[in-house]
Amino acid sequence: MKIIKSLAVLALVATQAPLLADETPPKKEEAAKKDPNQRIVCHTQDEIGSRLRKTRTCLTVAQWRELNDQAGMMTERKEVQTMMRGGG
Repeated sequence: MKIIKSLAVLALVATQAPLLADETPPKKEEAAKKDPNQRIVCHTQDEIGSRLRKTRTCLTVAQWRELNDQAGMMTERKEVQTMMRGGG
């Protein structure tokens, strides 16, 4: 279950990373002082199909939480579909 959620999060972030990579993140100090959910967190991921290329994605804590929630919902939806088909 945890592996499925982790893979779903990775797939979701990997598909959205190129779209988000071009944005310039706001200044970390200013955002963190106002609201802890606005603190910028960056993750570096290997790109699929390349041994050398990496993608760095910087999002706020709230945005990472939203991505994780969406991935969890996608996983649950797939599990329900599998159970409805009699595969689980």
